[in-house]
Amino acid sequence: MNPFKLISLVGIIFNLLSVSAQAPCNTAFTGYDPCSAEPLTLGNDCSNEEVIRTNGCGGTNPSTSSCGLAAGSEIVWTTFLITDTDDVTITWLSSNNRNIRFGLYQFTNACLSTGEVELDCVNDNGNGGDETLTINLTPGQYWICGESSGNLSNTSTMCVSSPSAPIPVVASDCVDGVNICTEDNFIIDPNGAGSNTSEIPPSGDIGNPLYDTFGINSPWGGPNHDGCLLSDETNSTWMFINVLIGGSLEFSFGANGAQAGYYDWIMYPANVGCGTTTTTAPIRCNWNISDNGGTGIGTVPTGGDAGNFEPAITTTSGDVYIVCFSNYSSVLSLVPLNFGGTAQVSCSILPVELANFNASLYNTKLVNVDWITQSEQNNDHFVIERSTNGIDYLNISEIDGAGNSSGQINYNFKDHTPIEGTVNYYRLKQVDFDGTTAYSQVKKVKVPLSTSIVIYPNPSNGNFTIKLKENLNTKTSYSLIIYNTFGIIIDTKTISNNTTGVEFKLNSTIPPGLYHVNLKNTEGSIVFNESILIKK
Repeated sequence: MNPFKLISLVGIIFNLLSVSAQAPCNTAFTGYDPCSAEPLTLGNDCSNEEVIRTNGCGGTNPSTSSCGLAAGSEIVWTTFLITDTDDVTITWLSSNNRNIRFGLYQFTNACLSTGEVELDCVNDNGNGGDETLTINLTPGQYWICGESSGNLSNTSTMCVSSPSAPIPVVASDCVDGVNICTEDNFIIDPNGAGSNTSEIPPSGDIGNPLYDTFGINSPWGGPNHDGCLLSDETNSTWMFINVLIGGSLEFSFGANGAQAGYYDWIMYPANVGCGTTTTTAPIRCNWNISDNGGTGIGTVPTGGDAGNFEPAITTTSGDVYIVCFSNYSSVLSLVPLNFGGTAQVSCSILPVELANFNASLYNTKLVNVDWITQSEQNNDHFVIERSTNGIDYLNISEIDGAGNSSGQINYNFKDHTPIEGTVNYYRLKQVDFDGTTAYSQVKKVKVPLSTSIVIYPNPSNGNFTIKLKENLNTKTSYSLIIYNTFGIIIDTKTISNNTTGVEFKLNSTIPPGLYHVNLKNTEGSIVFNESILIKK
């Protein structure tokens, strides 16, 4: 085993045992400087907000500031990643009547504090006021330096959000694996394991084998000197690599300088199920020798370490491989996945020549789904499917196909009942006359909520009313949920048809502070989010 990596493993175990959540700076804290910035998850709203403290922090100040940062010593750093150009909103909620301010930065090297560029800085609302910033950002990693005029208690929270932000796929389980259709970028972060922690067996088992120090037991003859996932899965991301055209399959994670830590991975043979990973020997795996230069199978890229790469795989059309990517170093990073070789990767392709497939918002309340085929063969019908999480899909309509055709055909469907206030995912299922099915790529549409809510009085002593400005869609049930900054539910009420107002009387033992109000639909998606301040 790489001795330096063993030291790293000991350090990770120690940190996991000693730090279960963000703590004040005078104990164990990860937001002291840009290099150790507290990771934030970009979401569609502020349901992923992070508790932010500055208790006793003597954090590193930025070298540039346009709004008064570094006037004191209560400094905290956070960081986040985005994968698409988008408008991003940063919201920091104050506490303890302190003045808070923050700046948004980029670095060429955060740990060396080189190439620091301030993109914006906000200091607008004085003591006790919240601060927010909306800015258009391109894909990459960003850092936030926050400062308070005194110690902030743990009721202070920060979040980054974007209405069209993709649902991050990190610390997932095999059943949540991402279908890889083409080269892609995905975000990894140190947020632990998925809900199923036994999908990868202990090191030395058939599904997670060990090899000797010379690699002679590696069945594919690669340079793997230790084994597969010696520390099991850590902050795992699961994916399915779909082969459209067979040939030599090559891929790399984090090549060309993008690797930010040890990227260990294990790959299972084609067309095996998720439940077989504990009893099936992998077809390839790598316990990284180096924490830079990339890892994968096939040709070693420029700057890569041969010890991080395994031999290419010969594939045939229709092969599907399972890969578990383990974020051993618990880093927050954007990981590019690139393919090489003669094999072509794609998700299941429709047995029709699909020229176009789109889904878009129509008149603010409907979703228009349309597609064009250039040719069809044995095409019985299409099924339009919809999801609110990108995983679980429902059949919402069926449209007859043309059977066999060689000319262009235009299809259209209008979804009159999309789920409001959240992202709706749409895909086509094509069904042959013999029952064979295949799927299109997925399109997503953000559907606004057709109502809004008002909370009064706010601040409140615990007795307050939530009024709906308009009646909700009576075909959908909703719930109002009150929860604290730690995500603990305090109270909940179901919204019945034509409800316009709901009264809450919180238990008198509820401590004062900031609480959140979520309006959720029956599928569990948050369609509206507000905050209320409880004072006693």
